[in-house]
Amino acid sequence: AAGRELRDLKFDVVVVDEAAQTLEPSVWIPLLKGGRVILAGDHKQLPPVVSSDEALRGGLGVTLFEVLMNKFEQKHHPAAHMLTTQYRMHETICRWSSNEMYSGKLVADTCAEKRLLNALEHVRDTPET
Repeated sequence: AAGRELRDLKFDVVVVDEAAQTLEPSVWIPLLKGGRVILAGDHKQLPPVVSSDEALRGGLGVTLFEVLMNKFEQKHHPAAHMLTTQYRMHETICRWSSNEMYSGKLVADTCAEKRLLNALEHVRDTPET
């Protein structure tokens, strides 16, 4: 976003995907190029990679996305919206992460019902697999 090719360009909307893993200084450059902004990500999953202890102590381990989500969630602001249906994991696995990290709000779509471990070679067929 800071490249010469984009220097004078402005956009109606800027989308930052995986914003929960993006260091704050890296997010500000594209944000300044747009009239509206969509930050997409999940601050309850992988954090940003910060390899300096000094940078961590300085707060670089907390993303702009996380700061905004915490503020908006506390105020029930409509700008913070959680997607509640996931399509990747079986309901049994989803239930744990839903209860532990998302206050029971995350549900598995029925398309994931057939994704079972016992479909893999060397996995015993049990109620859990």
